[in-house]
Amino acid sequence: MKKRVFLALFIALLAVGAAFAQPELKLSAGAGGFFGSDFGGGAQMTGKALGGFVSADVKIELPYSGFGGYAFFDATYAELSVGYFSSKLKPKIKASAKMFGTEIPIDPETYASIPTVKIQSLNIGLLGKYPVAIMDNLTLFPLLGIEYQAALSVKDVDSGEEYRNKDDKKAPGDWSSLWFKAGVGMDLSFTDQLYLRLGVLYGLRLPNKAEKEMVDQMKTIAGGEDATMTMDAKTLLGHGLTAKLAIGFRF
Repeated sequence: MKKRVFLALFIALLAVGAAFAQPELKLSAGAGGFFGSDFGGGAQMTGKALGGFVSADVKIELPYSGFGGYAFFDATYAELSVGYFSSKLKPKIKASAKMFGTEIPIDPETYASIPTVKIQSLNIGLLGKYPVAIMDNLTLFPLLGIEYQAALSVKDVDSGEEYRNKDDKKAPGDWSSLWFKAGVGMDLSFTDQLYLRLGVLYGLRLPNKAEKEMVDQMKTIAGGEDATMTMDAKTLLGHGLTAKLAIGFRF
């Protein structure tokens, strides 16, 4: 019982100390560059027929990476950012099949032929943060928030033609997606006004429209509602890292 009371008092003291130690609300703004990536994304189809004696697995991954520039506005506990991002997406297609337990050679292009594309986007993010002073000129803070990646242009790297959706329409917005991100940041102050900001975040994103269309196309290729085949198609998890470096100025 005494241990529980002591623990409760200890937690209360920590809470009171944190309340008195909260940083002063300050406004600042800045600009810099960032590296962004997605390690996954895409779609996968698995199918079985003849009671499972015939099976197939097709996976289309859509990894990309690139660089961009951004500007931010900071209010101590929150950061609002707007950036321009350019990346190259090179699809990875994997296909395998078995018939009565024996591997069957498959050309992945039989299932999908997706060109390498260049994506340009407008990235708008809002991150919550809680600064903790480590030294007079060094502050660390956890980051948690969302980012919307609005695709402005999606072009075939080889031909230079715009990406087209299943209705043969130019639709860069099909590649737009919503990210949920978490990470850590650091401010290194040079003067009372000028500082260097570094941030590293890991994010998960929701499937975009282009990936959902891939799932629909996989179902069509597999035979649609063909009762002789048991098939499952789904989108793959999109996830990646972002590293940001910027110069900020306190008002």
